[in-house]
Amino acid sequence: MKKVNTKTNGRVNETNAKIKALTIQLIEQGETKGKAKKLATLKVLQSKKVKTEFERQRIINILIFFESRTLSQVYKTITKTENKAIQVEVSAMLGKSQMPSFSLFKQKAKDGKTEFTVWDGLQMLRKFNKVEQAKKRVIRQNKAQALKVA
Repeated sequence: MKKVNTKTNGRVNETNAKIKALTIQLIEQGETKGKAKKLATLKVLQSKKVKTEFERQRIINILIFFESRTLSQVYKTITKTENKAIQVEVSAMLGKSQMPSFSLFKQKAKDGKTEFTVWDGLQMLRKFNKVEQAKKRVIRQNKAQALKVA
């Protein structure tokens, strides 16, 4: 049988209830469950007048999470890494092409998208390898030609 904690702080339960209610609203508006929960927690905790140190820690953690998903932060993660193995793989991915500037990198981003992961950044970086792009185009054209002949 599960033991129930009867000494819960009423303030904590009230905060959690507000977070759950706001999370449900955000999900209904089309946000993903994970993002909705983080946004709801952030809004509820920031609206409180008196915050505990733990609540401040949660706010900072969520803010850092969202900042790490910006395009500039993803670009910095990929280009400014000090790990030699990652540098070698990024260079191999680019082939003979140079590392693009941030403005060129930004042009490859999908319009309207505001949050990015390192995976998204690597997919954008792949588009700068002109030799690979040409090879893919030739293969695609050869397939199309073969279908026309057959």
